[in-house]
Amino acid sequence: MDILDHPEVRLRDFIVTREGWIFSSADYYHPEGVRGVLRYVPDPEGERTDGTRNYRKYDFDEAYDYMDIHKPEWV
Repeated sequence: MDILDHPEVRLRDFIVTREGWIFSSADYYHPEGVRGVLRYVPDPEGERTDGTRNYRKYDFDEAYDYMDIHKPEWV
């Protein structure tokens, strides 16, 4: 996949899934689209907010473990 296939996405842009998971784009060169790192997941007890919803911030290892449990097909 070439960057020209995703001209609107830049490195470190945030991408939000239907579930409200927030990823930071990591690179453009993946056969199925843009790769990203999970950064935030909706959590009522989370310390981050967008003004309407709270989020928990994950580091890389926590994010990988979370995805392995909740979306193993993405890992």
